[in-house]
Amino acid sequence: MRAFGVKRFKQDQESVVRSLQSREMPERVDHHFLQAERRTSNKHMIDVCSLLAFEESKNQFPFEIPARSFKLLSVLELEQLPGDTQLPNAVGDLVLLHYLGLRRTRLKVLPKSLKNLQRLETLDIRDTFVRELPPGLEVLNMLKHLLLAGSFGNEVVSVETQIEVLNHLLTLAGVKLTEDIAEQLQHLSLLQKLSVGEVRSNHSKSLSKSIDKMEFLGSLTIKCFPGEKIQILSNNPLDCLEKLRVGGQVGNLLDWVNKKRSLKYLYMWDCMLTEDPLSALKHLPNLVVLSLCNAYEGEQIQVDAIG
Repeated sequence: MRAFGVKRFKQDQESVVRSLQSREMPERVDHHFLQAERRTSNKHMIDVCSLLAFEESKNQFPFEIPARSFKLLSVLELEQLPGDTQLPNAVGDLVLLHYLGLRRTRLKVLPKSLKNLQRLETLDIRDTFVRELPPGLEVLNMLKHLLLAGSFGNEVVSVETQIEVLNHLLTLAGVKLTEDIAEQLQHLSLLQKLSVGEVRSNHSKSLSKSIDKMEFLGSLTIKCFPGEKIQILSNNPLDCLEKLRVGGQVGNLLDWVNKKRSLKYLYMWDCMLTEDPLSALKHLPNLVVLSLCNAYEGEQIQVDAIG
């Protein structure tokens, strides 16, 4: 997502440079640029389309969004920017915003005004302290990438939004699975990346039914709630699936995985497998990465010429 933001920034670089009165614009916009931007009058900033503020310093830096000065802003990237734990409501006035990157910030809550960003295509809040989305985001029907939490951690984000109406979604990552969410997923048939957490045994049927609808899925992450054992009942061959991550107990895991011939990357942890995974998966022709962490209860793994 950061690379996407930089790409969009380069596309808009001419207007940013003009706004800064021909200042040289570095690819990385940091603390110093934000200070320079604050000293620039509003009339010189009004045509800025992209603002990237990657800040790795641990020093506090209060950042305010003067929305009236950024009426044309379409990309706002604040990754790792230290400061307040709450995004100002004024962000909802940036109605042309397509991309909002808040990864690795100290945010704990998102403002309700986000629902005003009806052109938003990407929202990235991974590695923040946000644990639930504000209500009403189903109006953001142009959303394509909703990145809520990372794929390997235990963090998930609760979503009360009726996500079934977000039918342009290509990425949904880090969502806390409920029975309602599991059922709504079947309406998101265009998904290319799905990551769900806190999956329980009673979600097995609904989740499997939804996966059956996802013919373009290229990346799938399933993280079970501790102590729960689920079943994957999907018959979808998932011909596009290249990356699979599974954390927790899945009853028929190896049999199901062994049919995914397009798999290149397979990560399994805490799966409590009793069958040797190398023997079971040796016929996957495209597998290049197999990562096992506390996944197998046996003491020996057999490696042969075929595997």
